[in-house]
Amino acid sequence: MAATEALQLRAGALRTTLHEGRLGPVFVDGHEAWHGVHFLLRDAHWRTPALVLAAPRTEVRAGGWRVIVDGHFDVEPRVPLRLTLDGGHDGTLCITGEAWPGADIEVNRLGLCLLHPLDLAGRELEVTHDDGRLTRSSFPVLIPAWPPFTAIRALRHPVAPGCHAVAEFEGDSFEFEDQRNNADASFKTYSRSNFMPRPYRLREGEPVRQQLRLRVEGRATAAPPPAAAADTALPLPDVSSIGVEVTLDELANAGAAVACAAALRPDHLHLVLSARQPWPDLRALAAVLAAGGSALRLDLVDVAPAAAVPTLHALADALRVAAVTPADVAVFPSTPESVAAARAALPGCRIGGGTPDFFVQLNRAEGLPALDFLAFSVCPIVHAADNATLVEGRRSLHGMAQTLQHRHPGVPVQLGPSRIAARRSPLGELAPSDGTRAVPLAGHDPRERGTFGAAWAAAHIAAALHAGARAVTVANLSLCGGGSPVGELLAAAGRRRRAGGLLALCAGAGSAPHGLRIAGTDGWRDWALPLQRPR
Repeated sequence: MAATEALQLRAGALRTTLHEGRLGPVFVDGHEAWHGVHFLLRDAHWRTPALVLAAPRTEVRAGGWRVIVDGHFDVEPRVPLRLTLDGGHDGTLCITGEAWPGADIEVNRLGLCLLHPLDLAGRELEVTHDDGRLTRSSFPVLIPAWPPFTAIRALRHPVAPGCHAVAEFEGDSFEFEDQRNNADASFKTYSRSNFMPRPYRLREGEPVRQQLRLRVEGRATAAPPPAAAADTALPLPDVSSIGVEVTLDELANAGAAVACAAALRPDHLHLVLSARQPWPDLRALAAVLAAGGSALRLDLVDVAPAAAVPTLHALADALRVAAVTPADVAVFPSTPESVAAARAALPGCRIGGGTPDFFVQLNRAEGLPALDFLAFSVCPIVHAADNATLVEGRRSLHGMAQTLQHRHPGVPVQLGPSRIAARRSPLGELAPSDGTRAVPLAGHDPRERGTFGAAWAAAHIAAALHAGARAVTVANLSLCGGGSPVGELLAAAGRRRRAGGLLALCAGAGSAPHGLRIAGTDGWRDWALPLQRPR
């Protein structure tokens, strides 16, 4: 069997698949008990090297079966690995991950990760700790900034009336986090606490071995068959702004940027400047804004609090000379000094802050001053880069919005710039990529210029607007040229306001919006990810 083919696995009432070294969702009589199991390495920059695997070997054993997968993590020095799966007719599934570093190597994590379905939010959860204590709690509804459960030995939660799922861990100290912090629609239990020093050193020849046992207690009533997928359109008051990033490199080629902005006519253009670099030619920015008929959202990063006043006044002077007036300005880090300096230097602008990076950095921010809007961006490939993870990730935005409204009542959200690839990472260097493969936390992704990239952008915008975001920025001008699908999407979004403001969200019953329905001169057109049917 080729390593890329999915292997169907059954252990009693448990059913799952093995694909490229990862277990997919684990079902019990049609109910999703766990969302998947990964054995992974995270390097010192939190990048996730690929698994290079041989074909699985299957053995029939007394009372069940065994599957063995050998390979290595695609990292230097090479780290060989073995994944062993044991399924029992009694309904127990045991996953063992082993690795043998061929030389000393620094990592942030190496071990098993158990994913839990997002639909468990609010459901009861029992945690058995390393010292034998039992904690009775629930899966989070709001997104906790830090891991809510640590030193985990076992987890138990209901799957269906009269049936509980039990996961038992060995080989390290495990803890639990909410992956919505990084735009993944799941919870995760993983090894080595985030509160321990990292990176840490794996020693040559010292094996790492961890084990996870999955089983159920009781018998679940079979889940009803999935209903036929039905797509509906949810009307949306068009009060939000949909925009595109304009980069410094694009401003340096102002002719192409002007032509692209004129074709797209986005509600706003989004420019990010660094206080550590000289200001660009803002007259070029003025020309691009005029061509698009767009408002300006301006971010200023790397503001030193002690130099906030002269920095913001110098920026205001440069904008005044170029006859550019931003509608919204966000300053980072969002200290009281930088926000006060922005308000003084740019009267009449909405002043925001939060983080130029991911939601988790905003969720962990303390002591933010009063802001006119909160800002953060999304990268959907922080942990994994497969299509299914990106499709599901849009479901995390609702929890982000709920959490921010709980922590910062009444403060609107402006989201972006966001795209599939990582624009930057607060965790370290981006993963190397030539742009031909989907790689977690990489700065280039081959899907961004294709139809999937446009569908992801539409679903991201739809989920953000449905969650109440006031502004959403996706892609950049360079991705929108040459008749690219994402360019066609954003041009349609730019035209819709001038065609009467008609916009709707594509959504299935009980699911997060998965695209946009936009009115044009030739009627409505859907820009959407495929509606996912329950498995």
